[in-house]
Amino acid sequence: MPKSLERAESYDLGPRLEGEDRRVHLATRPAEPGEPSYLVAFFERDQKVLDEVEQDVLAAMELASPSIAPVVEVFRNDTELGVVHAATPGVTLLRWLLTKDAPPLDDGAALQIGLEICEALAAAHDRKDAKQKTSPLVHPELGPHQVLIAYEGPALVFSFGLGPLFETGRATPNDALAYLAPEVRKGGANGTRANTYSAGAILWSLLAREPFAKDGPPLRKKRTDLDLKLTLLIDRALSPSVLKRTVSCSQLAQAIERSGGADPEARARWVKALRETFGTVTMEATCFPGATPPREDTLVPPPQGVPPTATKPTSKG
Repeated sequence: MPKSLERAESYDLGPRLEGEDRRVHLATRPAEPGEPSYLVAFFERDQKVLDEVEQDVLAAMELASPSIAPVVEVFRNDTELGVVHAATPGVTLLRWLLTKDAPPLDDGAALQIGLEICEALAAAHDRKDAKQKTSPLVHPELGPHQVLIAYEGPALVFSFGLGPLFETGRATPNDALAYLAPEVRKGGANGTRANTYSAGAILWSLLAREPFAKDGPPLRKKRTDLDLKLTLLIDRALSPSVLKRTVSCSQLAQAIERSGGADPEARARWVKALRETFGTVTMEATCFPGATPPREDTLVPPPQGVPPTATKPTSKG
């Protein structure tokens, strides 16, 4: 790792990742020498916003789902909030979708990935507060750029708890806009039903093997060979009307399980192929609004003393 430039709490920070206006660093702890093990992002906002973010991130840390990207720690100073994630090797789902000649995905692996994502969302939406009342934690900008296909362990959904930061107007990557619910794209409220739409769009992409388009055909017509009950439910999740979108992420997860198609072994084979294609040291800097390189790019830790650079994927077609 390049020589540490500064300290933050118990972390030695490497060079700032180049980009827009967000400080994001690969980092180590002095007691854990070696390659960078953490990704630390700093957010500058007024104290009221930072208080809200800190509260929501701490709530996300309590969620019992292996597919919610774990936050290691949060810390504050007078002007910034620091959020620490493990620097997990893997590839974003968006990168796979946009990369020409990426390893193909079979239905068993696709459904297993989809199941992991829907279970993470269900856990967040079913969250209980201190009084045991349902208090959903809504993902602020769900799309394939926020899903990391980790080389070890389940798929990870990033950005739970960071909603107030997205609400300040950070731009969504163009390739991910279609995954946002119509009411969110129009500036409306973002709720659990908007997350359901995004989950349905991700499932559509996984099973259609191509990026989702809001004017694309219903999945039941594009994949007539799949379980009809499942494809009908996914199509209902993609209803443009929030009032008619009565499907929950928990119901989507249950439908995938009932279909019997999710295959952990097929998923493991696909992830192995991803690792062989994209490399063993790939890490995505996708988990923070405004993080750079661009969220569909891959950050590769550089040789000693060389600043980080981004490698742009090649779009399909």
